[in-house]
Amino acid sequence: MSWKNVKEHYGIKHIVQIDTHEKYGNTPCILIGSPYISDIIVIRISDAKILKRYGDGHVNGLLNELQPRLDEDEKNGTLKRLIDEPDRFGQLYPAYCIEDYRHIVKMRCEEYGYPNVTTSGKLMYENTFAPDEETARKYLLHRSKVNWEIWRWHVRDRFRYIWDEVKRLRYELNEVYNYLYVRCWGRFFIIEEKENK
Repeated sequence: MSWKNVKEHYGIKHIVQIDTHEKYGNTPCILIGSPYISDIIVIRISDAKILKRYGDGHVNGLLNELQPRLDEDEKNGTLKRLIDEPDRFGQLYPAYCIEDYRHIVKMRCEEYGYPNVTTSGKLMYENTFAPDEETARKYLLHRSKVNWEIWRWHVRDRFRYIWDEVKRLRYELNEVYNYLYVRCWGRFFIIEEKENK
């Protein structure tokens, strides 16, 4: 899965990363994008097929020049060769990724921090990566406490909602009972108003 070969071969200045998304069949893809739109161009890794192209009429000159080159190289097999060839990295440093707010995964990168990517192609967001294991553990503990509070508030709100629904249902059942009592059995009560003295 060579994202770096693709980035260097085409001189891409945008963010290049590897990600799996259900929109693209849950298969690993190379995403070429920006901080705001991560999937401007999408290339499936398994067969080097371009799943999403940069649209016509857009004004980004770099991507307007890149798209025809990618299309041509997809047809002649150059893109597949670039993806299949292993990446070559320089000096590597550790980067600790917090995944699913449960695991710390040790990865490697050439340069730490956003918008850089690890050797496996994972974009290093500031809230999910740490430069050392201790910082990653502290962040993970902090996030778990925050998530616990969010979950606690959510459960409390759900119980309040359920209790309000139960009270509403009891009121409606009481109304149905009163209707059936009068309608089916012909029984009703006459209540005299009390006089104020």
